[in-house]
Amino acid sequence: MVSPKEPLRDRNHTSKRQGCQRINATGAITKAYISVQETAQPRKGRRWETCKFDPSDHLSFDREFSVLYQVSQLRSLTIHTPKIVQADSRSRVLVLSYPRLHWATLRQRVEDSALDLETLLKMKQELRSNIELLYEHGIAYRFKKDCVFPVRKASGGWALYLGGWRDVSLFPFPEAAELKKKLTEQLVKMEDHFKLLWTSVSVTSNVTRTPDG
Repeated sequence: MVSPKEPLRDRNHTSKRQGCQRINATGAITKAYISVQETAQPRKGRRWETCKFDPSDHLSFDREFSVLYQVSQLRSLTIHTPKIVQADSRSRVLVLSYPRLHWATLRQRVEDSALDLETLLKMKQELRSNIELLYEHGIAYRFKKDCVFPVRKASGGWALYLGGWRDVSLFPFPEAAELKKKLTEQLVKMEDHFKLLWTSVSVTSNVTRTPDG
């Protein structure tokens, strides 16, 4: 099996060049429907999940596959996102791998006193960087408080696993004004949620610092 390479994007190239890149990306994704496959067993610390789509709903399947395929090219997000193991465009089935985690949201972890203030701050900074990285590559991720899950890293620290990919869309021009507007909206939603979490942690720990520290 040959995994197609992600077409490179350069913000300084002309619209014609970008158009060619979109064509190349489409071809790579179409080829990947058949070629994306891993024969190895799930890696230690990861699980597999089979996602079945309505056989007649090819648009939803194509959209989620395209999004996750593009995300998989961002190596720094490996621990934060699902990975495509197999894809069958005929049966509309995706097999995904993801970290072994408890499906407990950030809010639930805070209520269980599993996260302290410093950890929460690091998570916020990391999440902001990850969302910005996605948008830099034209991936319009939508922040949802119920689709972000803390996961333990091998080092003993915490990372945030991002779910909710069926509502994500791709933009061929990462520098588009509409995409920048969407990014700002999502970052505001993220900041507002972390302020609420910060309040919850502060109440239990009697911390008076501000979340912008």
